Amino acid sequence: MRVKCKRILALLLIICLSITSVSCHKSTKKNTSETVKEQDPFFQTTVKEIRIEPEIDRKIQYFEQRHATIAGNSVIASYEVLYEYSPEMNKMLNDFYDTTVQQIGEVMRKVQEFYERGLVIFDFDGNPLSKIELPYNSEVVNLFPDRDGDIICLVEHMDFETLEYWRELLIYSTEGLLKETVKIPEGSLINPQHILVTADGSYILSDYSMIMILSHSGEVLGQLEDPELNGSVVEAGDKYYALLSSFLDNGQAESISFSELDIKTCSLKGEKRKLDTDIGDVVSGGDGKCYTIDGNGIHRVDLSTGSLEEILNWNSTDVNYYNYDPNSFRIISENKSAFLRSAAETDKVTGDMIEKTYAVSLSKADKNPHAGKKYIAIGTIGIPSNDLLDYIVAYNTEEGNTSRIRVKDYNTVLAPDLSFSQRQTILSDKVYEEMISGKGPDILVDFSCFSQFNSEEILVDLNKYVDGPNGLNRTEYFDNILSAFENKEKLYQIPVCFDIRGLLGNRDLIGERSGWTYSEFSGIVENLPSDVKVMKEMEYGELLERMLSDAMLDFIDYTKKNVFFDGDEFRQLLTITKEYGTDSVDDEPHNYDGNGLPDFNIEEESRNDPTKLMKDGKLALMPIEIYNLYQFAEYRSILKNNGIYIGMPSPSGAGVSAMPALTLAISSFSENKDEAWTFIRRLFDEDSQYTYTSSLGSIPLHRKAFDRICDDTIEDNRYLIEQFEHDQTFFSFLPFPETMVRIDQEDAKAFKALIERASTIMSTDPSVFQIVEEETAPFFRGEKSVEDVCRIIQQRAAEVISKR
Repeated sequence: MRVKCKRILALLLIICLSITSVSCHKSTKKNTSETVKEQDPFFQTTVKEIRIEPEIDRKIQYFEQRHATIAGNSVIASYEVLYEYSPEMNKMLNDFYDTTVQQIGEVMRKVQEFYERGLVIFDFDGNPLSKIELPYNSEVVNLFPDRDGDIICLVEHMDFETLEYWRELLIYSTEGLLKETVKIPEGSLINPQHILVTADGSYILSDYSMIMILSHSGEVLGQLEDPELNGSVVEAGDKYYALLSSFLDNGQAESISFSELDIKTCSLKGEKRKLDTDIGDVVSGGDGKCYTIDGNGIHRVDLSTGSLEEILNWNSTDVNYYNYDPNSFRIISENKSAFLRSAAETDKVTGDMIEKTYAVSLSKADKNPHAGKKYIAIGTIGIPSNDLLDYIVAYNTEEGNTSRIRVKDYNTVLAPDLSFSQRQTILSDKVYEEMISGKGPDILVDFSCFSQFNSEEILVDLNKYVDGPNGLNRTEYFDNILSAFENKEKLYQIPVCFDIRGLLGNRDLIGERSGWTYSEFSGIVENLPSDVKVMKEMEYGELLERMLSDAMLDFIDYTKKNVFFDGDEFRQLLTITKEYGTDSVDDEPHNYDGNGLPDFNIEEESRNDPTKLMKDGKLALMPIEIYNLYQFAEYRSILKNNGIYIGMPSPSGAGVSAMPALTLAISSFSENKDEAWTFIRRLFDEDSQYTYTSSLGSIPLHRKAFDRICDDTIEDNRYLIEQFEHDQTFFSFLPFPETMVRIDQEDAKAFKALIERASTIMSTDPSVFQIVEEETAPFFRGEKSVEDVCRIIQQRAAEVISKR
């Protein structure tokens, strides 16, 4: 739910890095503004909630709407509901553990009087058409459409007498009539992720590492086992293709390939071919063709050639496509398609997070209704958050707006085997190249962690808008956070919300402070008592990221294109990382029982818990990230008034840092700067700040929105504790209520004071950080001196920065 900018074949990497090795100078070419044309494709959108309503005349203990799919012109959803037990039933269940095996079946039969399972069939307007009730001993495992628009319901049954299980495919018409039952052979381990029906009516069940073909009668016509099978079989014309994933030794996917499935022999034939890097998951569209869906739109895939044909770009719709379900995508007719998406929303009555399902149908319009509007382009790495997409849709459909937002997701063209740092490097360099050439988007979303963008050569100083006629009243916001996001007094990227990151320290062990230089840090921790750890073990890479990302701007001057990696301060940073980092952090070794299962030592784990060590005065520092009041109160409770919050050591000795959760920036090349600011400005109203930061689980920039969220947290905390004190079985499914931290306004006041002390931000430069990672590895292994490593990093980083 939270959108983070942190923590984001070989030929593509070489190509992208070679691009950045060529000298790039600011282009005189402008970001030429485009307008929507009448002939631009547009798809009218209908979005309807698919909602099952249980019986209202019975009190409900539990309700869940589970699986959903599209079949023909209908949407099908499964559900489970448990109604309130009678006193007699409660007594029977309380005595359940004393029940004999022979009596369990009788208990289960009585439970079904209070339990209901089944399917509901809807039209695309969300109207229920028919209902299928299933017995209590039949659990819906998944739903799939078949080729004729019927419903394939994978069900697991339990025999109350023998307590044995078996699985079947129940084939229903969209009118709710049971047409066929296909039993999956007993003893089969297959757990179908996808099911396809062939032209002759056989069923292809695909699972990870296994494919099985069944006849109508449940006869196994063929079975294939291959460890690379990834659970998907797709239909393309009159052929079927199995998708396969190969993996590296560390378990990371290396590539996705496909091979034709011979359904007569249930074997793969022909060569195994890799999917092109810009093709993600491939799904069947129900029309005999294959499709791939990503953050930019829907494309038809020709597996014989590897070519893509765009059939719909999200920008040619007014729809929120966050959390879409690619496997639900269906072609309804030549100009109409549909898919399902889900969204977690807060129930306004109970405050609970409810997962909702929406049916989205798209119909091609004769002409574009937005013709004449000016396009404003937004660049992202990944699909924008649910609320941000809602805002984009609302902005685009608002009457009187003369501009229209379109989004480009850059995170759609990389092979799966790239590491996080490699992806960050390639994608940030790609966007940087577009920006410097004048072809980039008008607005960048969540690029503040990429510090190379922070110059007037690339981005607009937003201070002139913040302090302008349609600006912000700084007294209403955490202005110190805006200052922290500045680079040499220029605000290039403005945060909608943020987290706090730093260290929790024991005042008795490290003294009173808010930050420290590398020398101060070393001097203090070297004098800790011998039985006190500095920090819990952390791998070199993680500690290096934490150390450098809060100090990157101290080592790179983007204005003058200078780097400072060969000085005393960077040597001190690396020395500290080597001293207090480790090669790898392994779980505590376990003893094993007679069955070969690990015997977890709960007492040992408790002794090594950093929270307990902090309380016992055996741990001086704990890395923290705080994104809400409850989390702050939990950290505060560890050491009570003896705890302090400190920044990571840095050249400037800065305090805790602000960690961006949602930021926006405007291109210096944009011809739509004022319109871009108008779009951005609305995200900073009190209500918008409250909405977005509640959704993202982060801290708002707006002070009143912050106060409202804190009040909500205090009230929720009070309610939960009161409920637990009233009825301790109320939270029987949760482990924490008896130790839940009590939160009050004093906690909120202290949290606000901590936020007001933040004076820097977490930021990085992926290309430079990748160099640092590569070159420090030999130093951490003891193979190179710190002087040699710093000299090489200085040379390589200077070359990268100078050629931008």
